[in-house]
Amino acid sequence: MSSVQLRLFAVYVSCAVLFVLFITACSSAPKQQESPRAAALEASKFAGYGNSFYTEARYEKAAEMYTLALNSYIRIDDQLGTTVCYNALGKTFLAQGHTKKAEQMFQAAVSSLSTFRPIDEAEPKIKKAAAETYNNLGELAFRSDRHSEALNWFESGITLIAHTEDSAETLAILLHNRGTVYRAQNQLEKAQKEFEEALAINRKLDNLLEIASNHYMLGVIALQEQREERAVEHAEKALQFDKLMENSVGIGHDLFLLGRSHIQMEKKETGREYLQRARTIFAALELDGEHEKVVEYLRRNNL
Repeated sequence: MSSVQLRLFAVYVSCAVLFVLFITACSSAPKQQESPRAAALEASKFAGYGNSFYTEARYEKAAEMYTLALNSYIRIDDQLGTTVCYNALGKTFLAQGHTKKAEQMFQAAVSSLSTFRPIDEAEPKIKKAAAETYNNLGELAFRSDRHSEALNWFESGITLIAHTEDSAETLAILLHNRGTVYRAQNQLEKAQKEFEEALAINRKLDNLLEIASNHYMLGVIALQEQREERAVEHAEKALQFDKLMENSVGIGHDLFLLGRSHIQMEKKETGREYLQRARTIFAALELDGEHEKVVEYLRRNNL
């Protein structure tokens, strides 16, 4: 699976201590409900745990945490928080291959955003959440080989936040994903331009996970164009940043790319080593589809 399907917003929130207030003036007084701030902090805490589990490819635990966060946001009628959690759950289901569940979550996010219509006149944080939703719908369409639809979603997101403050990270993701569609359509020059533009943004933001993702896709293009040495350079850079972030899924894909690049350079021993490392990681993560791709590549090349 390409990186476009596995990158998720990275909002890590520190845990907060929650205090329970008791009413003592009257023994028959009802229990005081959590203040909105306490519930919001609780939701942020669960979302942070969910992000950590997602990065580790522990998708069932991630879904559990995102669901807890979602319930907290629903309880206080926080439509923005609800939208973000629906998107997070959808991304998690998509990573597991549950496309119908993912679509349900993304459509629920669209419904939550209806509160803020018209979106193009909403405040920046609402536009950002909408753009992330469009991105996710684009990824879903891409998964189903509906490339024109995917491009429409990505372009809608780019148009919405092109001049919106504090949305550079989301813009870079949309550009990257549009590049992924172009690559699938064999429009390699256009794809490379998108990845390079996204990389420039992510370098300014020092967004290591996305920098790794950009380098990975630039390496994929280089390999497709039979520029193996350039492919290795990009793959090594991607591996460097993915290891810094302990992004196990990304590490596995980087190693797989390095292995294929070295095989095409007729360096079979080195290539086999990278491929075996990738296979071991995917097996440990229980990503059967990715593991099978490596095994099939090894078999096809008599390795």
